[in-house]
Amino acid sequence: MRSEKSESKKLKLSLRTSTIEDATVVYCRGRIVFRDEAEFLAATLLKAVPVTRQLVLELSGVESIDNFGLGELVRLWHAARFHNCWLSLAAPSAHVLEMLHLTRLDTVFDIHASLEDALLAARGTVA
Repeated sequence: MRSEKSESKKLKLSLRTSTIEDATVVYCRGRIVFRDEAEFLAATLLKAVPVTRQLVLELSGVESIDNFGLGELVRLWHAARFHNCWLSLAAPSAHVLEMLHLTRLDTVFDIHASLEDALLAARGTVA
């Protein structure tokens, strides 16, 4: 899968996509907030979900996420399940982790402290 980056200077979110082993890893930097950034994330990932069996969002560079961004993550989680794709979150920043905990979405998502941990877990989920 080729690398994709945000093209608009107005967006405060950049995405870089790479393949590690059998997993598609999306490195997110910036913010996942109402409207443009959250929609850009969803549009990019909804393209990846049908063509990969393992999708890891690396979130250490995400400074901010709001309820709209969390809603888009939930939408992606549902799309991934529909396409038999394993979606996990890796290395979420303190703010992202706090928001996931406050909304109890930490009980929904497969969350790992590091990208390496997420990739190890992904290996065990797909035979």
